[in-house]
Amino acid sequence: MESKAYYYRGSIYSLRANYDQAIEEFNTVIRLNSEDSGAFYERGRSYDFKKEFNLAFEDFNRAIALNPSDIDAYYARGAIYSQSGNHKEALTDWNKALGIITKEINLAPKDVCNYNNYMQRGIIHISSLSTRQ
Repeated sequence: MESKAYYYRGSIYSLRANYDQAIEEFNTVIRLNSEDSGAFYERGRSYDFKKEFNLAFEDFNRAIALNPSDIDAYYARGAIYSQSGNHKEALTDWNKALGIITKEINLAPKDVCNYNNYMQRGIIHISSLSTRQ
């Protein structure tokens, strides 16, 4: 079976919250094509849903290494950084994702402004959390 079929099956298992089976399908994709950044990202999401954050983090790192423009992988890795209290690295990843959105997707200025507004809200929220500790 072609790797895309395993990828789609993994995605369906993930949507159905059957993360163990999804991981198995994505493992097969990776065995067939170790350069498939999407499979690393999706397997990372499954690990993240299972609260296996170290494994998720490794997969998000690999997805980013294979595809430095993977906005979703930066966002997901940033969320793990944030959950672990590493807010500086979380902001770095989220800012990187925002930079990719604004440069590579060519959003209209008003859209960029909206994304910046959301990002700033997040920055303020994280700053308020770090000053409470």
